[in-house]
Amino acid sequence: MLQIRMGFSSLIFDVSLKAATGSRQKGRFDKAAKDFDRAVNEARQQGAPPQAITLSLLMRGVNYRDWANNGSRDKFRLAEQDYLELLGINEMARGPGKDDALRTKRLLAVVCQDWGASTPAKLIDAERWFREWLAAVPDTNPEKAEVLFSLAQVLAARGQRSAAEQPLTRH
Repeated sequence: MLQIRMGFSSLIFDVSLKAATGSRQKGRFDKAAKDFDRAVNEARQQGAPPQAITLSLLMRGVNYRDWANNGSRDKFRLAEQDYLELLGINEMARGPGKDDALRTKRLLAVVCQDWGASTPAKLIDAERWFREWLAAVPDTNPEKAEVLFSLAQVLAARGQRSAAEQPLTRH
């Protein structure tokens, strides 16, 4: 494999991400996973730009979530692992209440919500991540209504119908 070193083998990283994205768009989640694995490994190399690991973990997690939602339910665990690692990186770099960490918490909540359809215990985790996200963002955040609705769905799926009404009637 040809490598051009410019402080980091960014050429390989870029090629791995592009190949993975192309496979993902074609619904070839298995092939995309291999390319994303390569991108994550490249991003872990010394000299890699800091955003390389966050981008590759994010994209690999998205691929695993999509793969799980298309029939391979066992891939939810892999998506969750990538997002938990990404959350740790974001919280260390910027702080627990910063935008990147909050976006990752929301991704974790959505993965756990999707996963909860086949593993109801994951709905508890979804509720936790949604509540952490809601507690950290201002009421003026345009995404708040959507997250409140998702939280209500999680609560309803857990059989907490009266509790599910609270996020929907919140002012």
